[in-house]
Amino acid sequence: MKYISPKIKLQAILCFKREAGFSLAELLVSTLVVTLFFLLSLEAMVLATLGQIRAREDAQATLEIQENLESIRAFAASYEPNPADFLNLCTNIGGVSLADDMLTRIRANPDLNVPSSITLTASNKSYSFQRNLTTSNAEPNLVSVTYQINNNQSGSNARILAELFTEVIPDVAVDCP
Repeated sequence: MKYISPKIKLQAILCFKREAGFSLAELLVSTLVVTLFFLLSLEAMVLATLGQIRAREDAQATLEIQENLESIRAFAASYEPNPADFLNLCTNIGGVSLADDMLTRIRANPDLNVPSSITLTASNKSYSFQRNLTTSNAEPNLVSVTYQINNNQSGSNARILAELFTEVIPDVAVDCP
């Protein structure tokens, strides 16, 4: 049997144990890397959730505008002026056009009024809802409609969720001479 000195045996054991596991520094570095990965993943998930909420708000605001615009278009399709005034409204005699008469009826119709603010279910926050109806002398049969929905904040926090500009012509305008 071959004799091995205890010093060589101890060195062999120490070398073996040193290579058998990880050092404390290696464990700390790997823990730090894994922690950073999880923190960045959580931050990305939070940002994605906020983006989804904003997208839902924008979509719901756009839907509110579309619903109101469709009700105005349906009213324009069914609008019938007083037959005795029809010719005068078509030719803008007396300073009142078809569009002016239709606009007066829209404003008098409670079903076509818009609220000054709406609450969106995506975030349960209140937003201002603005609709502006105008006519012009250049196009007497045309009603211009402008919508805007924004949060009630100012400065860098102000955000427009949806806006739209369109024009509506009453169907009866094609019967004008």
